[in-house]
Amino acid sequence: MRSRSPATPGGTPGAARSRRAIERRSAAPLLFLRQMPAAVVPVLGALLLITGIAVRGAGGAAALLVLAVFLGWIGYLSWPSLDARGRLLRAAALAVLAALAVLQAARLGTQPAPRRGLSAFAE
Repeated sequence: MRSRSPATPGGTPGAARSRRAIERRSAAPLLFLRQMPAAVVPVLGALLLITGIAVRGAGGAAALLVLAVFLGWIGYLSWPSLDARGRLLRAAALAVLAALAVLQAARLGTQPAPRRGLSAFAE
């Protein structure tokens, strides 16, 4: 079983009203995620990343954006407990996902070059 730190019942001490509201609204989804088997969230994240990279156009961009929104939400909730390095890594991950999503969306109208196999020489 994975180790879990006890949650602060009132949320982040000294937090702004908007942050407390987001933490309160996030409690039920976080509880749902916590009750899932430990491998489910990382596997779904990996599938979204692979789909986002492999699928051209809007489908790939959408998968990457869903992953970015999820990581952004988790990152926002954990932000107060992170040191500078952790914050930098989370911000960099979101920036890379956003850049990949933009690149995938830009590939929307492009078609791969036709392949010339052995059948092209048979004519």
